[in-house]
Amino acid sequence: MEIRQLDQSYQGMPIHFVVKTDGYFHADIKQTNDQFGVIFHYTPFSEQKIYHFDDVLMSEWLDEPIVYGAFEQNEFVGFVELNKEWNQRLRITNIFVKEEKRHDGIGTILMKHAKAYAASQNMRGIVLETQSYNVPAIRFYQKHGFLFLGCDLSAFSNEDVKHQEIRLEMCYQMENS
Repeated sequence: MEIRQLDQSYQGMPIHFVVKTDGYFHADIKQTNDQFGVIFHYTPFSEQKIYHFDDVLMSEWLDEPIVYGAFEQNEFVGFVELNKEWNQRLRITNIFVKEEKRHDGIGTILMKHAKAYAASQNMRGIVLETQSYNVPAIRFYQKHGFLFLGCDLSAFSNEDVKHQEIRLEMCYQMENS
């Protein structure tokens, strides 16, 4: 396994994401005049759901993306895309491992690389976004020390809660920051 920083020749490279999930995190929303909050709890689907979406590497909206690719015998098998934020946090804008290579430890190698990069840049934390239906990703992030940071109940539509598609923010707090 070789990890190397990708240059601008990779900008715009299409990536097709596939998420297979057996459940989602249901939002239990409570609100009164004196308190409000959201508790998420895992809820299984009656059958597995598959979500598809497309993106590109180093999207134009990113200020200065830093992308590290994972290669096995010169085959591109995954990447982590990073972007520094104004408040000394590093944002993982995408992390991806080819479906047939998942559960081989590539995601863990990429996450460790992101943490090492954040430490070398004196970042105080790493943040990322996921969705409440992306249980495999949520479990992966939790395994790597990420904690719930917040949510947006209407990021994609006014029906996000109903569609089990809530935007979640997670954060890994760097040591000694």
